[in-house]
Amino acid sequence: MNSEAKTSFSAENQRSVIKFLMLEGESTAGIHRRLVKSLGREAFSETNVRYWCTRFKNGDWSVQDHRGGDFTSEPQAEVRVATIEEAFHQSRAWSLRALSAQYEIPYGTCHRIVTQNLKMKQKFKKWIPHDLTPAQVEVRRVYSQNNLQTFNDKKNRLEHTVAIDCPMSPARKGSGQRMALNRRSVQFGGCGE
Repeated sequence: MNSEAKTSFSAENQRSVIKFLMLEGESTAGIHRRLVKSLGREAFSETNVRYWCTRFKNGDWSVQDHRGGDFTSEPQAEVRVATIEEAFHQSRAWSLRALSAQYEIPYGTCHRIVTQNLKMKQKFKKWIPHDLTPAQVEVRRVYSQNNLQTFNDKKNRLEHTVAIDCPMSPARKGSGQRMALNRRSVQFGGCGE
């Protein structure tokens, strides 16, 4: 057999040969020898041949490898994506384990749906979209313009703002005396005055 034919001999083809030779009564070692003789380095390992012989002897006659991956039907996959998307509309604070348990979807499938299908990532224990929607971009642009306009209208506002870590800040004066500061700027004069 030429080298091109050997490389085009797929894993599924090798499993079909293993199945045929096993039905013929060939031993696992004999099947492996014949594969190596025909395919050389492209042949399955003896361990792999033994695995498939055992699988066939146990009544699983499929030559397709169903180990790992998501083999759900397309409609079922769409239902799962819709279910998880609906759960995120209710709350973005879901953990993948909780989603998996609540909707009886495997953990790995939940992870794939959330990260690849819904294109989300977790920040501060909440799932957020990777990219902003055009509406979100517009809202942020408007807020930024408003903040810049406010800053330009009241340039002296910074002169009257005291940082909490400033040595002259009321929150830092005195050893045990701490003032409760609210979220607004403290109007006591600049740092170091």
